Amino acid sequence: MLLNVALLIFGFAILIKGADFFIDGASALGVRLGIPQIIIGLTVIAFGTSLPELFVNINSSIQQNNDLVIGNILGSNIFNILIIVGLSALISPITAQKSTSNTEIPYVIVSAFILYVLASDELFGESYNSVSRGDGIVLIVFMLYFLNYIYRLSKNDKSINDRVDQMPIKKIILFIVLGFIGLILGSQWIVDSAVYIATDLGISQKIIAITIISVGTSLPELVTSVVAAAKNKSDIALGNIVGSNIFNIFFVLGISAIIHPIQTSGNSYQIDYVFLLVSSVLLLITMFTHKKNIITKFEGAFMILTYVFYMYLTLNG
Repeated sequence: MLLNVALLIFGFAILIKGADFFIDGASALGVRLGIPQIIIGLTVIAFGTSLPELFVNINSSIQQNNDLVIGNILGSNIFNILIIVGLSALISPITAQKSTSNTEIPYVIVSAFILYVLASDELFGESYNSVSRGDGIVLIVFMLYFLNYIYRLSKNDKSINDRVDQMPIKKIILFIVLGFIGLILGSQWIVDSAVYIATDLGISQKIIAITIISVGTSLPELVTSVVAAAKNKSDIALGNIVGSNIFNIFFVLGISAIIHPIQTSGNSYQIDYVFLLVSSVLLLITMFTHKKNIITKFEGAFMILTYVFYMYLTLNG
């Protein structure tokens, strides 16, 4: 137990430093290539910070552990919006571009709704929830559509990054590589040690997946967005979460279902699906309560309180 507690703390340290390296390297690469920061947040950083979810889900699918597969993604995406965006807004109010509020966040809602429809077999008279291999292919198709949207967005974006004081290319590569290593290793150590501790305490696999594993695999998004918010890089802070949530459902769950169909019993995840939809809609609503598409500190605090309520229902359900 003491060894796993120590590993948990060490994992946090590696994770935080890795996120710092990665965001600096990715930002510098974007400056060199003339890529807008919102594109970096939606692609490179979102993909990089979602690697823990991908690796955990692939391993869980191979072992046919359905609760870890679906619980990890549902818990991670809810945590991403309510806690990570909430904390980022508390640090510094988040300003979103029009493309984010008008297209990308609605796509987050669409991804949550599509997952609910595909998984809710009881809507069609069945007594179980499942995401079949065919559903997995559908999710991958939607991911390809989103990647095509990002490509078109990058082509149409006329903004130019400041190219003053560019970071040397060797240093950029070193930062990105070290960042990836820190994010992946740190997350894996945190998840492994947390699962051992929780299992030793007799907690169910669903609770482990929704809380410890999902939070553990979301720590790269947490650290990356918080660091970005502290550096007043709203596009990366928000784009990271938007891109990560879309990536988690369409790509990570898509790949997981193709490896092995995901099946859970009855309404065991009904509350989680509802909160995923609610949190996604809440993110969009905050965009339209202000003329400049700003998520304020007050709204950030409300998101965090909503997550506390969600945890209360989960742990007492």
